[in-house]
Amino acid sequence: MYNDLEEVVDLDLYRVFYIVKKNGNFSKAAEELNTTQPAISYKVKKLEEILGAKLFVRDTRPLKLTSEAEIIMPYIENAVNGIEMGIRRLEEFNKIEIGKIIIGVPSHISIFLLTDKIKEFNKNFPKIRMKLVSKPTKELFEMLNNNELDLIIDSAPFDNTNNFIVQKISREKCVFACNRIQTQLLNKKYDLKSLNEQSIPIIIPSVSSSNTKELKKVYKKYKVEFEPLYEVTTSEMIVEMIRHNIGIGYLFEKMVKQYDFMQKIQIDNELPYFDIYIITKSEELSRTCKCFLKYIIKK
Repeated sequence: MYNDLEEVVDLDLYRVFYIVKKNGNFSKAAEELNTTQPAISYKVKKLEEILGAKLFVRDTRPLKLTSEAEIIMPYIENAVNGIEMGIRRLEEFNKIEIGKIIIGVPSHISIFLLTDKIKEFNKNFPKIRMKLVSKPTKELFEMLNNNELDLIIDSAPFDNTNNFIVQKISREKCVFACNRIQTQLLNKKYDLKSLNEQSIPIIIPSVSSSNTKELKKVYKKYKVEFEPLYEVTTSEMIVEMIRHNIGIGYLFEKMVKQYDFMQKIQIDNELPYFDIYIITKSEELSRTCKCFLKYIIKK
């Protein structure tokens, strides 16, 4: 192992190590870093010499970390992402016209909440880059904690927010909706039991989603069997299934209002409301993020 402190803290070596791990092989890492595969291999080998440990199990595809590398990787990942976020904030310090925002948001929220806001923001700040990451809530929180995201926009409940700053921005209701051609569904009110008795199947979001978990509680409260025929992972797919008149979808009410071919079904039972939150790791957001949040929060 090297004793030269300058070599031990050569940040470029750690960044290369992280990029290789993220891509799963040396060639893709070389493409991302705009260099050659031998140069990547050399830097990984040098870091292994400095640390006195092998970092990758090289006969696997994609490459897997060794047990020694698993210990150090969380610290490297956090450091690399933290440095990149710091550089972005420094770039934004003098001019709000440039910068980048990385937002974690489930697709069912981004459709009705962010589409118009992003369009308006882009019109005023066309040079600011924006990346939307759509993953399960647990993964989004892990990414935020590792400085891979600037913020999360999601609906409660959350398992643990002790290390984060949570700000409520709206309260939304979910409804059942169908294609407007299903006029027999639009001329009367239903309770959950009578809705179940209709010949049209019910389409719900993933059973692991907060929307569906809360809906199941409502069915249980009114002692109605919860028997949807279709479980769909994205709201976009539910919308398309309603468009093709496949069934009755369960969606945010604001989303239903965005499509001319859909209409809400009147339900006697009280359906759940959901609070939408912005979650950040620190109050010290970049100027770009603070500016964007003004577009999200304003009515």
